[in-house]
Amino acid sequence: MVGQIHLTSAFVAIAAGAVVLSMRPKGGRWHRRVGWTYLIAMLVMNGTALSIYRLYGVTRAGFYAWQSRPVSAHREQDRRLATAISTLFTAHGERYGSPRIHHALTQAGWVVSRRRVARLMRDAGLRAKAVRGYRAKTGVNR
Repeated sequence: MVGQIHLTSAFVAIAAGAVVLSMRPKGGRWHRRVGWTYLIAMLVMNGTALSIYRLYGVTRAGFYAWQSRPVSAHREQDRRLATAISTLFTAHGERYGSPRIHHALTQAGWVVSRRRVARLMRDAGLRAKAVRGYRAKTGVNR
């Protein structure tokens, strides 16, 4: 709920700021109303941000430190692995699932588990096409 209020007030602040900047006659009644709307939206946004920090038990400095951290080695390897997976997936006509992709990756020298391959394929929305099964036709339906 707090996150929705935060997001809504951010959109209101952006819209009000755009309106204020685009208005020609500065200082009019409408200009002041939109300016106050912007100010209130920004105050609500900052207030909800503080309550989000308190809700999750994070300090403001800790949040900004987390935000400015570099990408981890594991996440970077996931990114490289995801591109290799999608390349293999398209190269094999989108017919390979995670076991076959895992086998192809291990043959190529990657050290990775099948579950990790399955997770990355799921995150990328890659799903193998099912092979149609054989269905015998009787003499009547030929």
